[in-house]
Amino acid sequence: SASPDAFFALGMQSALGTPQTTVAKLRFAKYLSGTRFGVEPEVTFLREGGDGHDFGYAYKNKQKSSGQLVFNARPEILGQLLQLIPGGATSFPAAAASAHQFHTGHASYPWSTIITQFPGSDMGHLLANVRFTGITFEYESGQPLKITAPFIALSHGASIGASTPSYDTREEPFLYHHSPTFVVGGAGDARVTRVQ
Repeated sequence: SASPDAFFALGMQSALGTPQTTVAKLRFAKYLSGTRFGVEPEVTFLREGGDGHDFGYAYKNKQKSSGQLVFNARPEILGQLLQLIPGGATSFPAAAASAHQFHTGHASYPWSTIITQFPGSDMGHLLANVRFTGITFEYESGQPLKITAPFIALSHGASIGASTPSYDTREEPFLYHHSPTFVVGGAGDARVTRVQ
């Protein structure tokens, strides 16, 4: 959608079962094609003697949500996501202008909340107790850095009051510059023009 009221918001929870709904603690992002949110109910059907050819009873065991966020990397949303994925980034600004080390030594694997809202909506959709199951970076010389982050959510809220995104709609995405240098195996002379 072209509407600035269409967004997803991402926030870190303090613990399992405590959705983050404080607007000031959410990071809002524009989304790209491929972003999806799905609800997956697990239903059991029972057929007992006397029910005839039909099921006599059905009930929902559990329900989860899954999907993926796809967006161009911008300062606030990328920083928020990197705190929430397994093997997140630690920045070393003194070592180099944009040096990041990806590692798996986190003391915890935090829970998060995703709120998504569509244009003209009076309510947002709440996904709580979310964990990201991976991350894919796609970049090509002169193009925005594209992020795809699949997730699983244990709790799917019916709705939450509508929000106004707090991001600057003119904020520019990070661009992958022409022929940057990557340090691979300690050598800083590797030229990479396209990566996924």
